[in-house]
Amino acid sequence: MATDRRRLLYPDATDARFADGYAQTVTFALLLARVEGISLAERDLREVSDDLGANHTLMARALAVLTDPGILPKLAVSVRTLQRVLSVDWKKLSKSDPRGVAVLL
Repeated sequence: MATDRRRLLYPDATDARFADGYAQTVTFALLLARVEGISLAERDLREVSDDLGANHTLMARALAVLTDPGILPKLAVSVRTLQRVLSVDWKKLSKSDPRGVAVLL
């Protein structure tokens, strides 16, 4: 995957730069899914990717790559942790005080 990305987009990208860029893309895709009302909790990434693809093809494809059996096991802990954190219902965890500042319960 890194080789293809270098060939197509970033010929000078180091492994670290590729990993950073890909992690940012996946994180943004999961955040975008939440904004679009797509549930992340207890769902397979392929399902999330399919739902996201209805309106955001590029971000959906970034997630779809993670469903490859050769890639996901290597990233599973990190991706699942990110998925769980982004699945939190933040409105239930916080309330606003009279000044409009969010306060954790």
